Amino acid sequence: MTRSRVLSRRRAVFFGGATALAALVAGTLLVGTLRADAVGRGDVERARLETAAYVQAQVADLLEAMRQQAEAVAALPEVEAALRRDEVDPAALGALARRPLPERSSIEVVAADGTVVAWDGPDVPRLSGPPPDSLRTRVVRDDNRSALVVWSPIRAGGEVLGAVRVSQVVQAAVPVRNRYLQDYDIADAWRPGAPVPFLVRFSNARPGATLAGPDGSPLGRVEVGVPEVEALAAERRRQAGNVAAVWAVVLMVWLLAGLGAVFVRATRAAEAVGRPWARAVAALAAFAVAVVGSRYALLFADVPVRWLDGTRRPALLFDPALLASDFLWGALRSPGDLALSAAVALVLAGAGLTLAVRYAAARERPWPGWAVAVGLAAVALTTPAVLGVAARWVRQA
Repeated sequence: MTRSRVLSRRRAVFFGGATALAALVAGTLLVGTLRADAVGRGDVERARLETAAYVQAQVADLLEAMRQQAEAVAALPEVEAALRRDEVDPAALGALARRPLPERSSIEVVAADGTVVAWDGPDVPRLSGPPPDSLRTRVVRDDNRSALVVWSPIRAGGEVLGAVRVSQVVQAAVPVRNRYLQDYDIADAWRPGAPVPFLVRFSNARPGATLAGPDGSPLGRVEVGVPEVEALAAERRRQAGNVAAVWAVVLMVWLLAGLGAVFVRATRAAEAVGRPWARAVAALAAFAVAVVGSRYALLFADVPVRWLDGTRRPALLFDPALLASDFLWGALRSPGDLALSAAVALVLAGAGLTLAVRYAAARERPWPGWAVAVGLAAVALTTPAVLGVAARWVRQA
C-alpha cells in the first residue's frame, strides 16, 4: 500500500470518527429534548414513587452495612471471651478500638443480662435490660439527635451470649450554628441521586411514606414533594446534557489528537524532507490555540463538575471557594481547575520544547554555546518571576 493511500485512509478514519462523535452529541441532545417535551402528569407521580423507593433503598443499604459491621464484631474472639466473663474486658475494648469506625457511629457489646462489656464511639441512649435475641432495628433519640440502631445477637453453641448494638446518628441539631457547627442530616448525601426533592423524618410524624427496617419496624417517614412538570423536563434536559458532554469531551480529545498528529507529521517532514519549518510552527500554533480553547470550553460546559456528586471529595476539589480566583478568566478558580490548567501548560510546553529540540538538531551548524547558556539563563530567571506574579494575582483575586 502506497504512502498516499495510507494517509488518505487515516484521514477517512479521523473525519469519520469526528462525524460520528458529533452525531452522538447532537443525537443525545435531541433525545433529551424529545423526552423533556413528553413529560406529563403521569411522570410526576412516577417520579414521586421512584423517590420514595430510592430513599427506602438508601435506608436499607445503611442498615445492611450496620448489620454486617455488627456481625463482624460478634465474630471477634475477644468479644466472645468478654461476654463469657460478663464484665468489661480490656482485650475486647482494644479489639473494637483497632477496627475502623464510620463517622457518627458507635458500637456496644451487651451481655445477656444487659451489662455493657465493650464499646467504641459516642454514647447513644439505650434502655436498660437484656438485649433482644433476634435482629432488631430501632430509632433512638435524645434532646438533639436521632440515631438508627441495629441489634445483632451473638450466639455460641446455640446459646445467646448477648448482642452487638451498632448506632448511626442520622440527624442532629446544634443549639448554635456557625462555620464549625452545623445541623446534620444524612439525607443530604442522598438528595443528589433523587428524582424529586424530599424530606426524611426519623419519627412517626405524618404525612409521608413509611420507612421500615428489615424486621418490619417503622423507622421514619419520607415526604416527597410534588414537582412541577417543567422541573422534571429541565431535569431530563440536564441528564441529556451530562451525557452529551461526555461525547463532546471525547470529540474534543479526538480532534486534539488529530491536530497533534499533524504537528508531529509536519515536524518530521521538516527534519527528513527539508520542508520549511514554518509549517511545523503553524501546526504548533494551531494545536496550542485548540488546546487553550478546549480548556475554556471545559470551563464553559462546567466539566467535570457536572458529573460529580457535590457531597463527595472529588467535587470539593472543584469548589471555587477554595481558591476564589478569577485570574485567567476562571482557569485557576479551584484546585481542580488549577490542576487541569497546569496539565494544559505542560502539554504546550512539551510540544514547544519538542519543536525547539528538533529544529536545533536539524540545523547544519549547531547553536553557539553562548546562545544555549543565554537561553537556559532566561528560562531560569523568567520562570520563577512568572510563577511569583501569577501566585500574587491568585492571592489577590
